[in-house]
Amino acid sequence: MAWILGDGKMVNFWTHYWCILLKGSIADHIHIEHSPNNSLHAKVADFRIDGVWYIPNSLLSIDAGLFTEIKNIKLQPDGVQDCPTWAHSSDVNLSFKDAFEFIKPRGAVLPWFKKI
Repeated sequence: MAWILGDGKMVNFWTHYWCILLKGSIADHIHIEHSPNNSLHAKVADFRIDGVWYIPNSLLSIDAGLFTEIKNIKLQPDGVQDCPTWAHSSDVNLSFKDAFEFIKPRGAVLPWFKKI
């Protein structure tokens, strides 16, 4: 699942897939292991002050390029809800067909026409 960012109050900054610059979470990108016991509980909203990104220098020292690019992502006003989406779909909606295609077993493609 991915997120279309609203005000960031529902989206985990570290473990959710919300950053359009990445193909996964920030924690995956900078190789932080996810576990229920770690302290990766910050929301995207925790990194904004008065509608402007606030990225601490300690994060810039980890991956300055990534966090500088994140600061260029346009923030939505307070009250705009975050929207969960289906990342494996051509549009952001989860259809039955998309779900089936995602979970169906993948088998070898057999040249059945040669067997006839």
